Amino acid sequence: MQNPIATKQRVTRYIPAEVKHRVWLRDNGRCPKCGSTHLLQYDHVKPLALNGETSERNLRMLCFSCNQRAAMKTFGVNHIARYQKENTNG
Repeated sequence: MQNPIATKQRVTRYIPAEVKHRVWLRDNGRCPKCGSTHLLQYDHVKPLALNGETSERNLRMLCFSCNQRAAMKTFGVNHIARYQKENTNG
């Protein structure tokens, strides 16, 4: 059985300004999970690593905390901890 976490691949995380604007308006500038308006991030509902696309229908606004919880639920705590360690300056 294959690991559901895709290996590193060359995909773009670029989100066009027009798409960002539409997602922001649709989600009313707040996290749909908890209602926060602070530390918002664009999140892929189906992650890029799992062949998700960067489209309006696959994007949502999530606050940092909800985004972290969603990532841990999808990929596991250990995977996210390794990713954060690899991508932290220092």
